[in-house]
Amino acid sequence: MSRPARQGPPRSAGVSPASNDLPRGWETIGLGELGMGRTQNIEPAKRPDEEFELWSVPSFPTARPEIVLGSAIGSNKQRVQPGDVLLCKINPRINRVWCVGPKAGRTQIASTEWVVFRSPLFYPLFLMWRFREGAFREALCRTVAGVGGSLTRARPKDVARIEIALPPLAEQRRIVARLERLEARSRRARAALQDLPALLAQARQSLLAAAFRGDLTKEWRRTHPDEEHGSSLVAALERAHQQAGGHKRGNAAQATEGVHDLTPADFPSSWGLTDLLNLCRPGKPITYGILMPGPDQPDGVPYVRVADFPGHEINLATVRRTTKAIDAAYARSRLSAGDLLLSIRGSVGRLATVPTELHGANITQDSVRLSIAGRLRTAFVEYMQFAVSMWGMFGLCRFLFPRLPSSARSCAASRRALPGSTRRKPRTKPQWQNWTGWINPCWRRPLPASSSPRTPATSPHPPSSPGFSLKTAVHKPQRSQRSRRKEVGGSQLKAIQNRLGTA
Repeated sequence: MSRPARQGPPRSAGVSPASNDLPRGWETIGLGELGMGRTQNIEPAKRPDEEFELWSVPSFPTARPEIVLGSAIGSNKQRVQPGDVLLCKINPRINRVWCVGPKAGRTQIASTEWVVFRSPLFYPLFLMWRFREGAFREALCRTVAGVGGSLTRARPKDVARIEIALPPLAEQRRIVARLERLEARSRRARAALQDLPALLAQARQSLLAAAFRGDLTKEWRRTHPDEEHGSSLVAALERAHQQAGGHKRGNAAQATEGVHDLTPADFPSSWGLTDLLNLCRPGKPITYGILMPGPDQPDGVPYVRVADFPGHEINLATVRRTTKAIDAAYARSRLSAGDLLLSIRGSVGRLATVPTELHGANITQDSVRLSIAGRLRTAFVEYMQFAVSMWGMFGLCRFLFPRLPSSARSCAASRRALPGSTRRKPRTKPQWQNWTGWINPCWRRPLPASSSPRTPATSPHPPSSPGFSLKTAVHKPQRSQRSRRKEVGGSQLKAIQNRLGTA
C-alpha cells in the first residue's frame, strides 16, 4: 500500500502490534497521518434561514444527524463531508464514533467536539470499527485532560500520536464486510433473546402442569405400586384436624362447595383430593396478619410485607419491625421457620419460604401464612401454589395430592427443570370481577356475571390445565361499608353481607 511520506507529530506507543508481527501488507501508522482535523470552520448563525445537517454529540444516540436552521445554532461548527470519520473527544469513556453519511442537499456540519479524520488511506467504515475496539478506547482514555466526567476531553495532540495497524484498502473492505455479517447475526440473536423470557414462561407452565397432572411420575408409579395411596394420606391429614378439635377459625373464609368440577378421572388413581386448609398444621389455620403495623421500630418484632419477597425469596435487609403490643394482638399470624407466605393483595401470587432468621416474626394483611403439616413436603405444596399463581389464581385449592414419595419425585423433577429465574414474579396478573369475584379455574377467565358463586359456569380444560380448580379461601380485611359501597355498589354489597353473615 503506497502512501505519502509521514508528516505530523512524532508517534507514541499505541495499540498496534510490533511491525514484525503484522500480517503481510499491513503497516503501522499514527492517527496524525490520517488527515486528522483537516476541516474548515463555519458560522451557521450568519446564514439564519439555511437548513444544516448537524452531526452533534447529543444526536449520536439517535443514529441520525439533526436538521437545524442556522438561526438556532449559536456556536461555530466545522464542515464535514460524506465518508468523514468522527471521533468524539468529550468524555472518551463513552464509545462514540460516527461515519458521515451521504449528502442530502444540505450543508453538512459537525460539532467541534468531534475529531474529524479524512484520508484516502482508509476505508471510512473500517476506521469507524477500529475506533470502537476496546484496546483503542483504552489508549484514547489515556490522552484525557480535565477533572472528570463530561469535563474530560481527549487532547488532540496526544490522539494524533496514537498508532494503529492499517491493512491494504481491499482488505479493509473485506474486514468490514465480515464485521457487518457478524453484527447482523448478533442483532438477530439479541432479538431472539428478547423472546426467550416468554418462551421460558410457557415452558414453565407446561412443566408445572405436567408435574401436577402426574405425568412426571407416571413411570415411577408403575414401578412402585405398593406405596401409600394418596387418599390414605388425605384421611390422615383430616383425622389430625379432627383430633385437634377441628379447624381452628382464622380470618379466612370457609371453602365454598361446588366451585370445582374435578373427578377421579382428572388425576392418577393413586392420588387423593383435599383442600389446602387440610394441609396446614392443626391449630395454625390460613390467616393474614397485621392491618396497621405502624412506624418502623428498631427494637421491635419483624414483620414481612409483600414488598419483602419480590423474587419469591424474602429479602431480610428490607424487613421492618413493629411494636411488641401490635405483634401480640396478631399472635395468630406469627411465623415459624419453613412456613409458606402467599401474597393476596397487590402483587397477587408471590410465594416465599420463611427462613430461620424470621422464626417468630409476623406478616401484614397483604399475605397469608401456610403452615404445612409435618408429614408433608413443603416444597411440593410450594410448587403447587406456584403453579396456581402462574395461572393467575390464588386462594384455597382443591389439591390433587399424590402419595408422599410421588410428591417428593414431582418436586425433585420440578426443581431440576426449573432454574432460579422460574421463581420470579409471574407476568400475568389475576383477573377479577371485584374483590370477592370468582375466577374460573386454570384458564384466567372470570365467570359470567350471571353465574352464581355456588353454581359456576364450566368449560373444558385447556391442554395445559393441570386439572385442579380454585376454591376461594382468603378475603381481604374488613373495610367500612362506605368504602366497599364505592367499589362494588349497594346491591353487590348486600350480597356480600349475606354471604359473610354480616347483614
